[in-house]
Amino acid sequence: MYKYLLIIIIVLLLLTTTTTYLFQSHPDKQSLTEFFMSEQPKLNVLLTKSYYNQKRITLGVDLTDINERKATNMLTNIFPFKVKNVGFENLLDDNDILLVPQIYNTYLNAKQKTYYYVASLYAVCLTMILPINSKVKSYRDFEDITIGTLNVNHASDAFISVFSYALNLNLKIKYCSSYQELYNLWKNKEINAIFMLVSHPNEFVKLFSYQEEIRFFDWETLFKDINLNRILSFHFPNLKQIQIPIKTYRFFKTSQYFKGYGFHVNLIANANVADEYVYDLLKTIYINYNKIKNNLESAYLLSPSWMSFCPPNISYHNGAREFYKDVNLISEESNDCYLLNDQCTKKTRKTIYNIIEKRIGII
Repeated sequence: MYKYLLIIIIVLLLLTTTTTYLFQSHPDKQSLTEFFMSEQPKLNVLLTKSYYNQKRITLGVDLTDINERKATNMLTNIFPFKVKNVGFENLLDDNDILLVPQIYNTYLNAKQKTYYYVASLYAVCLTMILPINSKVKSYRDFEDITIGTLNVNHASDAFISVFSYALNLNLKIKYCSSYQELYNLWKNKEINAIFMLVSHPNEFVKLFSYQEEIRFFDWETLFKDINLNRILSFHFPNLKQIQIPIKTYRFFKTSQYFKGYGFHVNLIANANVADEYVYDLLKTIYINYNKIKNNLESAYLLSPSWMSFCPPNISYHNGAREFYKDVNLISEESNDCYLLNDQCTKKTRKTIYNIIEKRIGII
């Protein structure tokens, strides 16, 4: 009798464990609603505080996406930033430092608002979500569908507006103020696609993939066309090819990464921010380098060379230039990241990173 009782207990335990696993691995529909209502993201690694707390700096960041909220939460746990929610319309309000995608660089230059490069932390990528059986294969097919995207004050609209103008497309766009609204429009079949300029891995996309049979539009098809490549490179000079981690998304079972395109997300500071402040800010980020990567999934690309890569249409902040020179990431003569380039082997990079870490401790 005890033998049968033991077998029953074991079976019940196995059923409980399996059920728990299934619900964790395959979020139900309630999970998506909980995501929309989620609180401020929590950190999972204790970060080292900055050296300076005497000055209150205003950080402007778009808090629409949960990944941007995570990045902001991480930064405010290190620095005494006063956070201001910004978008395309109020980007030029009084902010000491902005955390924005490079797609805004051209806009800032056009408005003659001078900001200087501090660091690059992660990337946002062109993300077009389509039904699994969608017949959309070319950018011309975009005219035959209705696309839902985030509001006109968001980087997603900044891209799609220029994109449609550059390729002479007449797109049908529905603007949404939240992910909940995007999801509702999709469920009601009022939109046939969702376009977002967001970082990955993205919690909304992950949960969405467990609710719907979906796929990504392959932007590579555009860039293989020489003429299209020239047009897009002209209108989006900072657009880069980026490997997107998609292993957490249900619709990609056989691959770890998806070849996509996107923009660096940079910290940029105005001229009023003291050189010493920016120098110490970067020193603090480098000291917390591994902890930042552990806290921020979207920072999977983060490396010393990624951080110090200043795009051509913006200049280094003087404090940033001095720091990167002190740790041998840029040369004395130019902005070039001369030690860490595409030709560096993994072994060489590791050696250089070790040297940098040692130098940071004695600056």
